Amino acid sequence: MKFSDIFPPFRMRIIRRYAGHGPLRILDVGCASSSPQLTRASFPGCTYTAIDIAEPNAETRAVIDSFHQMDISRLDFEVIADGSIDVLILSHVLEHVSNGLDVLSALLPKLRPGGVAYVEYPAIKSLGLPSAYNTLQFCDDPTHVQLYSLVDVGNRMLNGGLRVLDGGTRRDWPRIILAPLSIPSQISSLLKRGKLNAKGLWDISGFAEYAVGVRPRESV
Repeated sequence: MKFSDIFPPFRMRIIRRYAGHGPLRILDVGCASSSPQLTRASFPGCTYTAIDIAEPNAETRAVIDSFHQMDISRLDFEVIADGSIDVLILSHVLEHVSNGLDVLSALLPKLRPGGVAYVEYPAIKSLGLPSAYNTLQFCDDPTHVQLYSLVDVGNRMLNGGLRVLDGGTRRDWPRIILAPLSIPSQISSLLKRGKLNAKGLWDISGFAEYAVGVRPRESV
């Protein structure tokens, strides 16, 4: 049994809080790494649509219902119908494009009434963190091109007609509590690479921020 089976990723727990556990229509923008597998595990009955600039491998593609390969900075999302999505996920995507706020604004109309948007990105605070393997300081990743703040993201959600119901520094307490277990691997990373491994340090250091917006079911 994996750690993620017992403690789902932070974003999945937050999405469950606001969107529930039903057969959700999920749009995951920037579905790299293991995001499709983790999303499917947390929402087994979902319809999962993914967008990324690169084609996923066969194993990942197998858990995706619909995949669209595109450069999101072009803001061309006509392939996704407005009002068709229950959950919009933008997790560590905005920082890879210079017009991330415009990307967010262009995607918000895809949410149906009651739909939930979850956005996560490196905090401005990450500029002051030490460099680490797997990225702890913002510029550790050469593909990071733009910083964003909670005010920026929250205002775009508000301007897009959403109510911003949650947000701040990401603190995944199960992972923080278990962080001491990573001490041996951190020592190994220091000896091999001369720097810490960022894995397990994001929540302790406050590397990331998140925001959650919900589209009202009725106009006020």
